[in-house]
Amino acid sequence: MKRLLQFSMLAGAPRGLLDRALARKAMPPGIANRIVGGTGDIDSAQLAKGQWALGRLVATSPTLTEAFDRGLYDIVGRTRDTPLKAAIDAFLDEHGHRGNNEYELATPAWAMDPAPVYAAIASGPARVVLDPADPRELEPGDVLVCAITDPSWTPLFLAAAAVVCDTGAVQSH
Repeated sequence: MKRLLQFSMLAGAPRGLLDRALARKAMPPGIANRIVGGTGDIDSAQLAKGQWALGRLVATSPTLTEAFDRGLYDIVGRTRDTPLKAAIDAFLDEHGHRGNNEYELATPAWAMDPAPVYAAIASGPARVVLDPADPRELEPGDVLVCAITDPSWTPLFLAAAAVVCDTGAVQSH
């Protein structure tokens, strides 16, 4: 436990110092997130960008939104003749070799079972939470909206239907 705490402190301390340094210089709010948040060509970030695009497609289509609001039962069949089918196929062409628990060799890849890709498209009331220690407004099924996350946010993920961060980063969870 001592080593875990030491390494956690070493991982978080530079960000805390950056926040303090920028606050003294009266920099715009959120500048630290922009400095440390570049995802570039990080492979796992490409998955999130693809899933975000799928979610936007659903959000902008009343037909697709209604289909997802009815639940995931037979969502593949109910969306077969929609633009989502082509978008899912393109996502699977690019990322189908990946999967939810890809470190577990027995877990099927998304190309073998695309149901988890559909399940990753979520909707619900958006709730902005500024501090993980004060999530009073967050209800089960809400979409958690925050600036950036770290391990202290993890308990909130259990209640949220989805998480939207202003900044993704190596240290963001």
